[in-house]
Amino acid sequence: MKKLNHILNWDNYYIDGYGIFLFILGLFHPWVLIICILYFFVLRKKIKIFFELFFISLIFIFSTMLSLIDVPDRIQGEARVIEINENLYSDTLTIKYKYMKFNMQAKKDTFFLGDIIYIDADVKNYRKDTIPFGFNSKTYYMSQGIHGYLDIHEVSFVKSSFSLYTFRDHLINLVSTLDSGVFMKALLFGEKEFSIEQSTLYKDLGIMYLLTVSGMHVYMLFLLLDKILFYLSVNEKTRHTVKIVTYIILLYLNLFSIGVLRLFIIYILEIPNKKYQWMFSKLDLMTFTFIIMLVTNIYLIYHLGFLITYLILNFLYLMEFRYRGYDGYLKRFIITSIIFIVVLPFNRLFSPLMILISPLIIGLVTGPLYLGSIATLFIPELDRVMIKVIHSFEYLMTFLNQKNISIHLPALTTFQLFIYFLIVILLFRSNKVIEFFSRIIFLSLLFIGIIFYRKTIESVIFLDVGQGDATIILSSGCVVVIDSFTNTESYLKNQGIYSIDYLILTHSDFDHTKEAGSIIDRMNVKNIVLSSYDQSYDSYPGKKIYVKSGDQIQCNALTLNVLGPIRSYPSSNDNSIVLQTKIGNLTYLLTGDIELDAEMDLIHHYGYHLKSDVFKVPHHGSPSSTSFEFLHYVSPSISILSLGYENKFGFPSPKVIERLLQYQSIIYRTDIQGSIIYTPSKKKEKWGLVLPF
Repeated sequence: MKKLNHILNWDNYYIDGYGIFLFILGLFHPWVLIICILYFFVLRKKIKIFFELFFISLIFIFSTMLSLIDVPDRIQGEARVIEINENLYSDTLTIKYKYMKFNMQAKKDTFFLGDIIYIDADVKNYRKDTIPFGFNSKTYYMSQGIHGYLDIHEVSFVKSSFSLYTFRDHLINLVSTLDSGVFMKALLFGEKEFSIEQSTLYKDLGIMYLLTVSGMHVYMLFLLLDKILFYLSVNEKTRHTVKIVTYIILLYLNLFSIGVLRLFIIYILEIPNKKYQWMFSKLDLMTFTFIIMLVTNIYLIYHLGFLITYLILNFLYLMEFRYRGYDGYLKRFIITSIIFIVVLPFNRLFSPLMILISPLIIGLVTGPLYLGSIATLFIPELDRVMIKVIHSFEYLMTFLNQKNISIHLPALTTFQLFIYFLIVILLFRSNKVIEFFSRIIFLSLLFIGIIFYRKTIESVIFLDVGQGDATIILSSGCVVVIDSFTNTESYLKNQGIYSIDYLILTHSDFDHTKEAGSIIDRMNVKNIVLSSYDQSYDSYPGKKIYVKSGDQIQCNALTLNVLGPIRSYPSSNDNSIVLQTKIGNLTYLLTGDIELDAEMDLIHHYGYHLKSDVFKVPHHGSPSSTSFEFLHYVSPSISILSLGYENKFGFPSPKVIERLLQYQSIIYRTDIQGSIIYTPSKKKEKWGLVLPF
């Protein structure tokens, strides 16, 4: 076999892997295909063209077949329960109907793994990210092979059947009875059931990923296993058998997670590679694993974590010469720093303290916590010791979080990501200290430039926050946030906005104030504007300004005229702050949740001064608002409705839509068209939509 190596040229397959990686990105961002073609052209002498074309063709065929799957609008028939995620008041079931998987909600403990159930349900599609750089639920669930969720008409139990994971569920139930059960379920089974406080703590520190089995955990386990097998003088064949069995157990406990599966495939490939001296490098074996996983599970092209892991491992292997000669903390620090730099544009949290302390935290989690969880699974009496270790760990994390200073960096576009990694490659190739630091400065300037550039773009953003409200105005160097329901804070941070000139809460309802407290705590909010006649706001720290009709908010050249509330109303909705402002060439009327009484008062008080080009329709299109009389005076060219997709209230009311159409107003709806973005310019105004489908 060795004599054939020079003929077969079995080396540098990782170069082909990069071409396949670029092709996958090109499936979602067509302009990347140009870079892919350039890559093939520049490295044409090193690329194994038949190998490359074969697997690219396979991936293209499989991905095309996936996109052409005819997902039914309705299903009627028997399905099998293949996964259950427990929530506080219900269970989320993943069911398999024919060859497709769907999610559905059910009452707690109604169905169990393996159950055959009869379903009559409408199939609903998950939506794409409708907020720029937001969570893409469609892609997330597609990465798991789930094609949608079910709106149930009828569901009934048919019969029980065998489930491979019944024993796993039994183990989880046993672990749940232990004081350390929450941590053990996360580390051993990948089931994260942390409290809100715990989740917030670990996310703020950027260590949530450590609480699920990964290569670092398996490395520690196998390090211990190797020492035990060496001490017992076990031969090589038996060692391989023990490790393969251990991998199979880990795969089973973690539902064949891609992280453990990747490690298992690499290990299996390493055995013949070493035995037959094929001389494949680590990078080559990783490339083979990457390709094997893709062609056997094409849904992974949607899996961001899978693709990021591929990037991380490539950088670690390519940069091995940087840390090979070191030991102990310094080696672990260099490795974690490389990982940190690679994941930075995805994690977006920059914390100098956590970079320094991460090697120690990784040691704590993969050592005492992970290995201790395994020991406690076999010896439950160790639970008392384990819970003390967990409490000490949580105390340390809380202390670090109090001292930690994290900067949330802006999200990058795909093109900006390419620029970022180009700079990172140059950074890692630095041979001189001055080169290294000059490139670090250039990398920092990239983020700083993006922050300043985005802040200079004058725009009005009506965020798709579901059944609630959030409007953001960037004008004249000012940042004004009007209401703050779900995902408002994440949008601001992803845009590189850390300071808000005015946070205006039109009234105290939860669907307008949900994230206000968090925004005030975590960002620099200079002024909090509240309605003078609403006494139900939470107690917010900071400078508060109470406004009513006749007041004015001035921020540089931006003027917000307060038209309401005119007086105190019995209804909190009518006590909403009503604003009128001009941005670009358009006049905006932003109305909160006002209803008929407030509308009539505004008519009597302002009359035709209510005339506006853009009308933020009050109360999400409720029939109690947007009267004919009010529309007569506003006479909007464009109307904006902020509401949740298929909301339980049945908003917007058909009557409201009919009234708007009678006034020939162009209607934009966040439930259908996603976030709505207006960008004025000297030449022409531009309306942009972040479509959900």
